[in-house]
Amino acid sequence: MSAAGYAAHRSSFAADDWWRMEAAAFRGEDRVRDALAMTAPRHLALMLRGERRGAPAWQRALSIPKVALIIGGLALTFVWGLPVFAWIFLGEGGGLAVGSFGIIATVSTLLGIPALVDELRSRGDDRGGAGVWGVRGVPAVLGAIGAVAWLSSGAEVDDSLVGSGIPVTGAWVIPMVADAVLSVALVLLARRGARSAPTLRSDRSVARLAEAVEALPAARREEIASDLLAAIDTLERAGAIETAEARRARAARLGELAATMAPERASA
Repeated sequence: MSAAGYAAHRSSFAADDWWRMEAAAFRGEDRVRDALAMTAPRHLALMLRGERRGAPAWQRALSIPKVALIIGGLALTFVWGLPVFAWIFLGEGGGLAVGSFGIIATVSTLLGIPALVDELRSRGDDRGGAGVWGVRGVPAVLGAIGAVAWLSSGAEVDDSLVGSGIPVTGAWVIPMVADAVLSVALVLLARRGARSAPTLRSDRSVARLAEAVEALPAARREEIASDLLAAIDTLERAGAIETAEARRARAARLGELAATMAPERASA
């Protein structure tokens, strides 16, 4: 749907509509829409990305394992961490299938390593949210506490590798502790990134958007600008926006319409 098409169906116009209409004007321009989403209100960012032009089937197929990795990296700590903690502190503390949970913890740690690398390589303003990693970290830390308590309780372990210094069964505690340490590191990195100046974060997002718009062919920029002007005319004729508001909208630079008309809603 074009911007003019979006405007044609509006009898009233709210702050969020400016973002949706501008995104509609840049239909098919994925780089611009992604950059626009970075400057938009947080509750609209996913919507703006989700309404992008449909990707080829092979790209959608490649995204499946990527999504699985993300979900696994966030969810597997619940699969091993909470059961281990509950078994030790809420159960009888015996018969723990530490090997099975240790394998899951190993997979969880491996899935978390790429996220840790991304956090280390990212600028502070581009890091993930501490809350997201906190969700991963809580069950991992609880599970590690439970695993260490189990090992310290003198539970029977398979020490068939005599002389190695590490009991075979007890060794499964190592990936559990490693997964917890990795989770805590992710939280700390994200919190440090969250302390970055919001103004700098906003400035970088605006700069990325301006660069993406400027990279479009001149003919395409003119086409988009005409679409937006037609949409503004439609809104003014329908009484959805006031004349003064329409005048201000027409004066906005390409790519800055929503931020101009609804600046109080832009995310930092």
